[in-house]
Amino acid sequence: MAADYPWLRKYPSNVRWDVTIPGRPLYTLLDDAERQFPDRPAVDFLGRKYTYAELASEVRKLTTALKALGVKPHVKVGICLPNCPQFIISYFAILRCGATVVNFNPLY
Repeated sequence: MAADYPWLRKYPSNVRWDVTIPGRPLYTLLDDAERQFPDRPAVDFLGRKYTYAELASEVRKLTTALKALGVKPHVKVGICLPNCPQFIISYFAILRCGATVVNFNPLY
């Protein structure tokens, strides 16, 4: 395998690279983190810390609002934000609606 993927020689020997990762929606990772680590910091932005519980709560609120606006599967929703907590919240909320995230660079 290393002959096909020479970069694997640089990775730790105790890491298995042939593990099958189950297919599931990306937003379920946040759900899992909220369940397992609700009070741990998820985001630290300019001194304001968000726990996994706080982050997930904000995502659920925005998901509800987006669905009320008609966001559903096969809809594309643009995000034009810098790297900030609101981007993370928006990203996961759009995914929870089943929609597609379209990123716009705010520097353009």
